[in-house]
Amino acid sequence: MGLLKASICLGLALVGLAAASDLYDYARSPVVELTSNNFKEKVMESNETWFVEFYAPWCGHCKSLAPSWEKAAEHLKGVVYFGGVNCDEHKDMAQKYGVRGFPTIKVFKGSGSRARRPTEYQGQRSAKAIVDRAKMEIPNNVVEIKSGGIDSFLEDEKQLAHVILFTDKTTTSTTYKSLSSAFLGKASLGEIRKKEAEAIKEKFEVTSYPAFVYFSPGANADQYSKYSGPTEPLALRNFIGNLVGETAGQYTDETIDPSKAKGSDEEMEQHFYQPKEHEVGAEKVTGTASFNRLCMKRLDSSSCIAAFITDSTKAEAVQDAMKSLSEKYKYDNLAFVVGDVSDDESGMKLVEALELDTSLGVSLVVLRGRKMKYAERENSSGEFSVAAGVSFLDRVLGGDIRYKKLPSELPAWNELEIETEADEENAEAGDEKTEATDAGEDAEAESGGQGTDDRQADKEPSGGKAKEFGAGSENDPQVHPGEKCDTDGTEKDSKEEL
Repeated sequence: MGLLKASICLGLALVGLAAASDLYDYARSPVVELTSNNFKEKVMESNETWFVEFYAPWCGHCKSLAPSWEKAAEHLKGVVYFGGVNCDEHKDMAQKYGVRGFPTIKVFKGSGSRARRPTEYQGQRSAKAIVDRAKMEIPNNVVEIKSGGIDSFLEDEKQLAHVILFTDKTTTSTTYKSLSSAFLGKASLGEIRKKEAEAIKEKFEVTSYPAFVYFSPGANADQYSKYSGPTEPLALRNFIGNLVGETAGQYTDETIDPSKAKGSDEEMEQHFYQPKEHEVGAEKVTGTASFNRLCMKRLDSSSCIAAFITDSTKAEAVQDAMKSLSEKYKYDNLAFVVGDVSDDESGMKLVEALELDTSLGVSLVVLRGRKMKYAERENSSGEFSVAAGVSFLDRVLGGDIRYKKLPSELPAWNELEIETEADEENAEAGDEKTEATDAGEDAEAESGGQGTDDRQADKEPSGGKAKEFGAGSENDPQVHPGEKCDTDGTEKDSKEEL
């Protein structure tokens, strides 16, 4: 009997040791354990947005990332899933997804196997940076409804339950976008924004924002019910899950703390905030002075989206398209400019120095002036249009762009252009203002991440709890994105892998 007890104790000790050897206590952690057995079901067959860390428990860089990874997972619980794959135990997963160092972070999103082909996150590894980027990755399947369009909305996919959010915001919230993905094909989610909502709110007994009304499958506009529960993400998942006859993902009523689910105005504002809006329109660049001010030496952290026109007959169409693009991306850190160099010999020299493709009469590029890199939309993908621009800019925001180094010196462009004293002062102020930022970006560039750009990871939080994840917080360790452990058990800079 004594021998049996000793064996049991030893077995339990070994189990405890095995559990302790992993980075995450999955029984308590907001991070989801992913294995060779459950990865397909949980990640690949899902419509949810997943951030997946491929790690090795012995890796020092993985250990440094773990607190930020759990903090980000906790912050976005009910919005984005965060998973972990122990590659010591699941080497087949590391091989399948091309993992060459630890930690490697892959992003899975969208609906269908083609859409869910992963991209690699190579941004900063602070909780704030990860949260900011995760919010940007969530697809938006929410239908924007005008005041006279409710009947049409209910008729479309009438076999589904329908949910309408009345909101005083002018853009779709992160939480609602996430819900639209979670219940894609099971419930149709729409929203009516304040200007439109004011005209019909009395019909649906809406007295404050945000407010939800919902409809059973086949119901008409008079057959609605009001949701009066809390608006935190987990509660909303359960509300819609119950509406469609299921519980969404891992979130059940037991995961919600009733003491925190009061649905206060403060809680509502945390999840339905308004991102900062940028000015709509594309400014004209006519020479080196304006090109430097608007692109190469911007005072903010915006990426410059420049359209160089080499065929004057396309000038008006390009200007209109760029204005439309600036409207679509007015909540993103992008600044739009247009340069007509069709009759400008010195301007053409700049285009030639950048080796831009002029075959279609317009070249669309993204420039990161202070990081001295740029990328061009491939003209081989078709004529320039708003749709073509959207395709390119979505890749820019998603970090799926391969950048080239800018030439160390660019040819002078239209030296007759007059730079005002204000321009000079702004440029000098920009140099001072971005000195610290550039130093951080240089460190990031030196640590790896070549071939992609995670601009959004450097973006200031637009609202909500993300503000607590500020750089420099002693509880939010800063880890450079290029630092990885090699698969052979050594630590090295990921530049060696590229």
